[in-house]
Amino acid sequence: MLTTTTEIINPRNYIIAATSVMFLSVGLTEVFKETTTIEQDLCYNYKRDISAELIIYNQTFAR
Repeated sequence: MLTTTTEIINPRNYIIAATSVMFLSVGLTEVFKETTTIEQDLCYNYKRDISAELIIYNQTFAR
């Protein structure tokens, strides 16, 4: 007797693979995206404030 079985493809593995690729691509995009001008301005202002505080600290420490 020949029995033919038709295997049902389980879409769960494909869904897991597709969501993994989606999350990884979104994550890598967020890591390597260019910063906006607002973020750059915040970084520059923060760096300027830190350097000013270090200068003041060094001036008071040297006295």
